[in-house]
Amino acid sequence: MSFTEAQRTDLINRIRRLSAPLAPRPTGIAPTGAWPRNLRAVIFDIYGTLFVSGAGDIGITESGTEPLYREAAVAAGLSLDDSAAAKLGAAFREEVKRQHAIRRAAGSTHPEVDVRQIWRAVLDAAISTASASDETILRFAVEVECRLNPVWPMPGALAAIQRLRAQGLHLGIVSNAQCFTPLLFDALLEQSIENLGFTPRYCVWSWREGEAKPAPALLGKVLNALAEDHGITPGDVAFVGNDMLNDVLPAAQAGCATALFAGDARSLRMREHDPRCANLHPTRILTHFDQA
Repeated sequence: MSFTEAQRTDLINRIRRLSAPLAPRPTGIAPTGAWPRNLRAVIFDIYGTLFVSGAGDIGITESGTEPLYREAAVAAGLSLDDSAAAKLGAAFREEVKRQHAIRRAAGSTHPEVDVRQIWRAVLDAAISTASASDETILRFAVEVECRLNPVWPMPGALAAIQRLRAQGLHLGIVSNAQCFTPLLFDALLEQSIENLGFTPRYCVWSWREGEAKPAPALLGKVLNALAEDHGITPGDVAFVGNDMLNDVLPAAQAGCATALFAGDARSLRMREHDPRCANLHPTRILTHFDQA
C-alpha cells in the first residue's frame, strides 16, 4: 500500500510511541544444522521471527481488552462507549469468519482479510462510523494492533540482515501481515525494508494477496521472481520462520532449505499434533540470529 508522506510519518511515530522493549522467552531447544553451500537468497517471516510478537502472531487476542479498544478509539478520533468496547473483539472475529467464508466459497483455501475492511464493517455497526475517513479506520487498526500485539525487533535480527546482505544474498519476506506491517521496520529499526536490502519484488504480504500462509502461492510468487531475475532455483533459497506448518512446510515442499526460528516461546509453533508436519525436519534450527 502507498501511504502519503504525512500518513507514513504519523503511523511510524505512533508505532514507535506505542512500542517498548520486549525480550524473547527461552524455548529450551538447541540450534542445529547449517546453510547449504549454494545459498543465494534468504526469505523471512516477520511476526515471531524478525520481530518478537507479544501475542505470538499478528491478530486479535481477547482478555480484558475493552480499555485498549477505548484508548485506540480516542487516539483515532472515534467515540466508543463501554458497551460497544465490550462487544468489539467478538464482532471482529465474527466479521473475519464471515469474510473467510465468502473467500472460501470463491475457491480460496487459506483466505486472508484486509483488517481495514473488517474494522470498517465492525465500527459501522457498533458506532455508526460510516462518515469516518479511510485514514481514521487505518489509524484505529494500527492503534489496536500495537496495543493487543506489541512487537519489538528480535535480538540480533538487524545484524543478521546486514550480514546476509553484505554476503550478496537476495533478501525477501513472506508474511501473514497487514498493510501497516512494513512500517515496523521504519519505526523500530529506523530503516525501510528497501534500505535494509529487501527487494520489494521478493516481499509478499498476505493481506495484499488475499491468501494466508501456508498457501503455497505466496512463497511461489517469490520463487518465480527469483528465477526470472537471477536464475535462482528453490534449492538456492532458505526460508526462515517460527512455524512448522506455515513456514517450514510450504518451503520444504517447494524445495527450499528451511530454518525453524525457535528463539521465542511465545511464537514458536512446533505443530507436533498436526499430521501435515509429521516427519518434517527443518534444515536448520536457529535460536538466535547470531547463528544465521
